[in-house]
Amino acid sequence: TSMAEDPSSPHFGLPSNVVGLKLSGWSIPQFDGIWCRCNRDHDGLPVFSAQNLGLYLHYRKTAKQWVIDDGIFDSGAVFSQSRSPVVHNAWYTSCVWATCPSLVVQLIDDCRGRLGEAVDVSGLPLISGHGDINGIYLR
Repeated sequence: TSMAEDPSSPHFGLPSNVVGLKLSGWSIPQFDGIWCRCNRDHDGLPVFSAQNLGLYLHYRKTAKQWVIDDGIFDSGAVFSQSRSPVVHNAWYTSCVWATCPSLVVQLIDDCRGRLGEAVDVSGLPLISGHGDINGIYLR
């Protein structure tokens, strides 16, 4: 069985000459539409772009999942992520993303942190049910 025929493989359902993906049914309607294949691969699989959104759909080998993000990264927070290594299975997606121009995050010296460092977070508004999450976070 080739990887494209193995239902647990991230290659499943993706022909080697794929030029784009048509996405539909997302909780974020802007994700619906044609995502064109980029001129590069990541972790051995194609990267797709929704150019009007500045977003990329790519595979993360270490996490064994496809992600939608504003860059092509090996790890970190994402806008959406597949629940399995297969691109056309279920996905987890945030319902709302918003920018916070008042947010300030600074690396500071703090002897309590790993290697004497900490992160000072300020400018976040109060979030109902979570209280004030501004403060110093130890690394």
